Amino acid sequence: MAAIDAMPLDRLCTTEQALGYRFGASDYPPSVIQTPGVERHKLDAAAAPFETVSFTGSKWSARYVGAIYAFDAGDKQTGLAAIRRIAERFRQRGWIERKGGIEDDGPIIDYPPGPGEVNFYSRAEAMRGPSRQGVRASLRYLGSEVSFACEDMAMVETHAREVFGDLPPGTPRPAAPTAPRPKALDPALCATAEGRAGIDAITNLRTQDALTRFIVERMNYKERLVVWKTDRLEKSGKVSKDRMLELATSGFGGKLAGNPFAGLSIVMEMLKLAEKAEDLKAAGDPAGACRATLQAIGGIEKVETVTAAQWAGMESAIDAEARRLGISLD
Repeated sequence: MAAIDAMPLDRLCTTEQALGYRFGASDYPPSVIQTPGVERHKLDAAAAPFETVSFTGSKWSARYVGAIYAFDAGDKQTGLAAIRRIAERFRQRGWIERKGGIEDDGPIIDYPPGPGEVNFYSRAEAMRGPSRQGVRASLRYLGSEVSFACEDMAMVETHAREVFGDLPPGTPRPAAPTAPRPKALDPALCATAEGRAGIDAITNLRTQDALTRFIVERMNYKERLVVWKTDRLEKSGKVSKDRMLELATSGFGGKLAGNPFAGLSIVMEMLKLAEKAEDLKAAGDPAGACRATLQAIGGIEKVETVTAAQWAGMESAIDAEARRLGISLD
């Protein structure tokens, strides 16, 4: 708890920046996987008790939304006690408090805290209104982990609009990645303590090996290209909403790609392998745990195969519709 009292809050979260990066700027460390909290970086000792940080940017304009800090509290009692202690720091600042409760509800961009959790807002306009202004600090407990998200609410709204395909005016056509495909991690790494340590470093920080990064970059590109072309069609005013929906589901026509949940099924398999790895590690079989971990990581190639077919189907349908209506997608 003493570390919380000494925590440099003016470095971690203010009304203008989080960890030295100004909200809305484009100079923050980029993430290949855009899901908040996934791609983590180690923090220095001064940020204790928080150990890692991930950065969130708006999906298309790539402007800084905020940072999510995390540390392993070990158990719920310790985690909620830490949240209460951090909350005192924000009360001293005079930020507006919203405590959690079972009956709470709220918009997807400002999901309410659960019991024992809390949100703080730098100003009332960050909590409500047609256009939010101000910063939100969200304190959460999940599993054994305490997280602290510091996010600019105007940028949260921008990110949400871009996620749902409302692209900023003048958004350029996405550029295709050009890096060569790297090799997958070699299972032979699991035979040595040094090799296993390298793989543990990847999984513990939730970073990605070279092949996973390569695949995710290409999946992101295919998604962005389809969304960009869809936005062009929609803003032409020549395509009805019903027709846009037909085009959006056109990627599920082939045998492999025809199941819209095929990728999710593979992800569930990957999670089961990750659980198996944890069981093997607990049973004193680090080499077996390592091999199971590599199997889980390798599932991304199966996801790539499924999603590539789906995005290709959508893009083909969009291109055909654009040709039929004389809409330029250049």
